[in-house]
Amino acid sequence: LQEEGERAIVICSPKIREQWEQVLDDYNVNAKIISRSYDKIAEIISDDRMMQRQVILIDEAHHFRNPETISYKDLQIICEGKKVILVGATPQNLKILDMYHQLKLFHPQEMTETLRIDPPELKKFFDKADEERKQLDADNKTDVPDRSENLFQQLLVRRTRKNIIEEYGKENLPDFP
Repeated sequence: LQEEGERAIVICSPKIREQWEQVLDDYNVNAKIISRSYDKIAEIISDDRMMQRQVILIDEAHHFRNPETISYKDLQIICEGKKVILVGATPQNLKILDMYHQLKLFHPQEMTETLRIDPPELKKFFDKADEERKQLDADNKTDVPDRSENLFQQLLVRRTRKNIIEEYGKENLPDFP
């Protein structure tokens, strides 16, 4: 972000706001931090300067998996046409459709030519993946990936704390949860 000069919005839990402030300051990133609450998210929409920010980073993105909530609907408006980064330890919290709804925050179209999936309609793809997962689970094949794995490989950067420590060394990491 700092290299491209883009301004961002970071939406996070109030509990980790200080850590985000420190990390953004350490890396000289121009970002505004907003607490993850209905009223704070709604304020972004009415602020023209905030709506002009090009990057939206959502920490603990699994909180935005229900398209029926006001916060989700507001977030869809905020994310439209922007670069969106979803951060979370549990992207698929309850069911595979959680990922579908999170994907819809930054890919509102149902048809996709950019993602290599079959069928190319997102909802149909996720419905098939959900059916496949249920069948694999019923067959006691919980370690066998379903069709969603291919999509997730295209979209997700998966890193565990252990991966990061092995890659960069503990002494090179900022103090971050």
